[in-house]
Amino acid sequence: MEVGKTLYWTPRILGILLILFISIFSFDALEEGIVIWLMNLIPSLLLVVVLLVAWKYELIGGMIYFLLALAFFVETVAVRGQEWWAASIIAVPACLIGALFIANAKMKK
Repeated sequence: MEVGKTLYWTPRILGILLILFISIFSFDALEEGIVIWLMNLIPSLLLVVVLLVAWKYELIGGMIYFLLALAFFVETVAVRGQEWWAASIIAVPACLIGALFIANAKMKK
């Protein structure tokens, strides 16, 4: 597979995998009821929207992934007081996805 196709598909596949990974955590809320479960799916739905934006507008989508990763990291570490490595489990893949979208946009130019 050529580099262009790999760079095109890698962030998209990783974005889908990140959405699926985050969605797994919502299943804990199923015993609380459907409404609570749907509320726990909001972060996944937000990432679906970001992925769709990034699919069409790679540079903008890549920047949004970076901003979401930064916001999640700061909120998790500074506001909730959790360990930095725990926040990195979500933030680092989101930064990687953003970087790959931006790299693909730059390569096209």
